[in-house]
Amino acid sequence: VPPTEIEKVIRATRLVRDVRVVGLADAEWGERVVAICVGSKRAERTLRAVVASRLAAPLQPKEWRWVRKLAGGKQLAAK
Repeated sequence: VPPTEIEKVIRATRLVRDVRVVGLADAEWGERVVAICVGSKRAERTLRAVVASRLAAPLQPKEWRWVRKLAGGKQLAAK
């Protein structure tokens, strides 16, 4: 599944202002799904629950990172 499909599910929750999904190297799984979100980290618990109800386990982000803005005006910082 392309990252854009996972991003679409996350955006549809309206709990984030923007999101990028990437695959990062993982020693155990080869690659893990990481969501880089613009919004409030306080929404993470709800966001995880909603995404879990809409995506199969292997497609769900294993890590959530929170930033002020995404690449383009590109600050990728802070968790």
